[in-house]
Amino acid sequence: MSQSDQTPQQRLAAYEAAAARIREEIAAEQARQQDAEARTKRVLADAWQAEANRCAKLFDSALEELATALRQKADAGPRVQAAKAALEEAESAVLLNGTVDGKNAELRKAQLTLALRDDPAYQRAKADLADAERALDEANAAILLSERRLDAAKVQLRIVAATLEMLA
Repeated sequence: MSQSDQTPQQRLAAYEAAAARIREEIAAEQARQQDAEARTKRVLADAWQAEANRCAKLFDSALEELATALRQKADAGPRVQAAKAALEEAESAVLLNGTVDGKNAELRKAQLTLALRDDPAYQRAKADLADAERALDEANAAILLSERRLDAAKVQLRIVAATLEMLA
């Protein structure tokens, strides 16, 4: 039946049926879009959660590095003090053995320098002090580096937390 052969009621019913089909198609498309958005949000949330886990591991690693560096510094401090004491002891021993007996300060200083250069205990103490100070410097550098890594991990974790909150 052509459109001109239909009564106004039939045309109205046909339009209403077509409008209902269009509304159903629109509703179905909206549902598909909502499903796609939900899937996208889940994928993004999963990816950001994985990033959060990675950042947490970085934070834990930096924290362990800091703890190790602090222990190394705690160990190096007494080593430096002991090496300084040994150095002073070796210098005192050279002074007390009578090899330094110059008439003026410059002569005594020169004699002490020469005596210490040849004294194995003094040289050993000097090398121990250098090693201990190097260990202390390395520990301080490691502390600084791990503190910076901790700060970076904190910033990354804040970014991830804010992103996850926006996705929720």
